[in-house]
Amino acid sequence: MAAETDPEHWRDVVEAASEAAGVDVEFVVIPRRSLTVVFNRAAPPTFEQVRASIEVIEANRRWFHPADFVAALFREA
Repeated sequence: MAAETDPEHWRDVVEAASEAAGVDVEFVVIPRRSLTVVFNRAAPPTFEQVRASIEVIEANRRWFHPADFVAALFREA
């Protein structure tokens, strides 16, 4: 599997970025959607926020590379 599509690769990328930013994150794997939601443990999202995020990801999945999401996660950290 190419690194671009390997979930373990992206988990490592997110863990490294979050550690560098000093953010403690939680990974929630959603197998039915083939995605993983990552959130800041210090400010966990509501169910509604997670649901809205999943909807945005599903609607835009083919347009974005996983690196776009990682960059967005830590843009303001």
